[in-house]
Amino acid sequence: MEPEVRLTRPTDINTIRDLDIKCYDYPLEMDDWKELLNNSGKENKSRVVIVEGHRKSLGFGVWKMLPPEVGVNEQVCALHRLGVKPGKYRGKGLGKLLIKTCEAHAIRMQADLIRYVAPDFKCNKDDEDDISGFLSLVEFYATGVIVPSYKFMYGRWVDGFVFEKQLRGVSAC
Repeated sequence: MEPEVRLTRPTDINTIRDLDIKCYDYPLEMDDWKELLNNSGKENKSRVVIVEGHRKSLGFGVWKMLPPEVGVNEQVCALHRLGVKPGKYRGKGLGKLLIKTCEAHAIRMQADLIRYVAPDFKCNKDDEDDISGFLSLVEFYATGVIVPSYKFMYGRWVDGFVFEKQLRGVSAC
């Protein structure tokens, strides 16, 4: 059975929380997930998807189209979270499948690019939790922009590195 991506439902709350806890050191709070799942896919709200295969939930993604900024001619899709269950499910193309799903939605919404901000310590090629290698693999590039004091993690503020994937000239799947 090939993995499939679907839009989440409010009844997926326990499943998505379990995946979030397994994928992130700092999972979202229950109330945040409730709001996300209750509004997923609605206009001007975040889109939350889950990837399933072998009768199991294996990963998830959260993104949102950002409102246009004054004086900026780019429509941006912000990728907020992306996770694949640790262990035997990683390295099987599920993260790529989630990125492709986000990309197809962003193109349908006429986005020019997808933007992701990664905590600086997750961008070290010698670290097993490095995200920058995966982002490069799925054609994101580091913009060189650093977001100071991006998140409070591990008892300190960490900076964020901005990655983007251009969508101009790409057709929806």
